[in-house]
Amino acid sequence: IEPLDVIQVQDYDRLRDKGSYLANFTATGHTYNPGDDTVDLILDEVSTSSVDLRSSAFSPLNLPHLEAWYDATQETIYSDTDAVYLLSDWSGNANHASEGAGSYQPEYQADAKNGEPAIYFDGGDRLLVGDVEFHDNKRGMYLAVVTKRDVGAAWSDTVIAKYKTTPPGYREWHIENGLVTCQDDPTTYDSNTQVWTGCSEDVWYIIESIYYPGDKMDCYVNGVQKGPSTSAITDISDTTADLWIGAQKTGATNPLDGHIGEIIACSSSLTAQARLECREYLSAKWDISV
Repeated sequence: IEPLDVIQVQDYDRLRDKGSYLANFTATGHTYNPGDDTVDLILDEVSTSSVDLRSSAFSPLNLPHLEAWYDATQETIYSDTDAVYLLSDWSGNANHASEGAGSYQPEYQADAKNGEPAIYFDGGDRLLVGDVEFHDNKRGMYLAVVTKRDVGAAWSDTVIAKYKTTPPGYREWHIENGLVTCQDDPTTYDSNTQVWTGCSEDVWYIIESIYYPGDKMDCYVNGVQKGPSTSAITDISDTTADLWIGAQKTGATNPLDGHIGEIIACSSSLTAQARLECREYLSAKWDISV
């Protein structure tokens, strides 16, 4: 979004819609600085109104075709080091992720990044969502994750996946720390429909995976384009594979040794503007430069 230096009172709609992105502005003599929560606007000679900039901030709930939203900062039932048996879906679609066995439950860490909590997976933990579809073969799919893999963890450590190899015919997509993929043929892996992320150990990243039906998939890491894939993807089959967070296939393959702060999933590739707003929201919230 372009910087706006001066906002007049008659431009209130622009302030309301874009206020969270402004570097600074003045409104009839009143100045807003980054970090301020409100700005006073003189609407006429005798009245003053205070606009709450927080109320105009981006929310994933405003994204079209939002299928799931997992956000550690909203998990109020846990204290530091508690085992996470349920990761709630805040989209309203009830695609919650859970694990009943204590030995496989990840850990809630209250101050993991930028003063915010995250979910820690120790290389053997996982959370199951079940057989749900986050893609649409007309609209596409958009996935954004906030994650970090630990020192010594493999690039193949899984953040989120709907992917299974046995029996054949269940391959859909996954996000690993080092690789994102969408599969056109559910029976055979195609390396031409994957993108390498280049993510390093012990660094927090915003990884975005975008599926455009009939076109090449794409990937952005901290705002930097890493794609597109070599080949286009006609469609992704709706298989009966389970969707896992922190692992893939049957929940025991390529488990994550690291953290997850937030996951946003839409059954649409979204517009470039919507993806930018989502990226900026995650960047500010988790203090990750993009």
